[in-house]
Amino acid sequence: MQALWVLLWIATFTILFLVWNTAADDSAKGLNNICYSCALKEFKHSVASMFVLEIDPMWRFIQHAVNSVLSILSDQILNVLALIFGGVGMKFVTRYFGDVARYVQAKPGNIKVRQAIRENGIKLLEDLNATGKYDQIILVGHSLGTIVAYDILNHLWARHNKLNGQDLTDKAIQTLQGLENIASTQCEREETNKKYRKKQEELFKEINRQCSDQLAWPISHFITLGSPLTHADFLMFANESVFTERKKDREIPTAPPVLEGGHFWYKEGDSKHLHHGAVFAPTRWTNIYDKSSFIILGDIISGPIAPHFRTVKYGEEGFSSVQDVNVTISQRFLRRIFTHTAYWTWSKKYKDKVPDHIGKLRAALNLPNA
Repeated sequence: MQALWVLLWIATFTILFLVWNTAADDSAKGLNNICYSCALKEFKHSVASMFVLEIDPMWRFIQHAVNSVLSILSDQILNVLALIFGGVGMKFVTRYFGDVARYVQAKPGNIKVRQAIRENGIKLLEDLNATGKYDQIILVGHSLGTIVAYDILNHLWARHNKLNGQDLTDKAIQTLQGLENIASTQCEREETNKKYRKKQEELFKEINRQCSDQLAWPISHFITLGSPLTHADFLMFANESVFTERKKDREIPTAPPVLEGGHFWYKEGDSKHLHHGAVFAPTRWTNIYDKSSFIILGDIISGPIAPHFRTVKYGEEGFSSVQDVNVTISQRFLRRIFTHTAYWTWSKKYKDKVPDHIGKLRAALNLPNA
């Protein structure tokens, strides 16, 4: 049985490798290489886990040997097997990623389209807010759409972080101080996250309390489904150090925000404003994912986001306000195969029972389960 699983994993890697090699252009190759890298990591972990329950020292030796061989020979094995399997798998990547795959790489051919997508998204949100009909707007994205939504959210904030000229009230400053105190606890616990998100809710209401025609800041929640932002360090940047520096410079907003002069806000004359990287002071981020196993089960594209978008001030062990929610889309083996597009499915098999992933999505959206 163990040998069959190894063969299945090798076949899966061969397909992913071929997808990378047969990519139509450099931008597609870059994205396909991400899928390949994610699967390779899962492959090594899964092979090692086959032996972890064995007590016999011989199995432990085999486990160590497998890890060592994989680290050295993985690419060479796949190069050889690629000659056997052919160019299978390119349609799979094209079907799910399409043109938006180019969005993650700022190249001359992409910039104009990327800017148009961003501007259209910002205009949509501004137009919705301008109607005066909404007391909050929840921004939801799926898959690579979460990257687009994150980009739109950040640029929208850059235009409205001064809350349309509205100064921060004393109560808002007091709430912000509460957020800053919680963020500095370096305590990654569920109750800490709840306290922080409660303060975020209070801040959102306070900065919009005096608004009549439209909200000073409309986005109360940001919800990501099946998001590849879990791989942001190598999906969007050359390496992890570049990613970290961009977060320190507040070009990539974190949750909680990076402090500026010890605060999420700054003074400009007699006025006080939230700084340009503080979008996740009033906006709550929930990330929903289906943990993958054995490469093909669950959603290998997504994963936890909190470890990657925590504030850099407090290091890797610091606090993150992103609420990662792991769902199980189906308990049946065949329906567990690549669940990336099934976050909103509710088939007849569930009858009157609310499935786990739907229930948790509704909770994130503040919708009842009845």
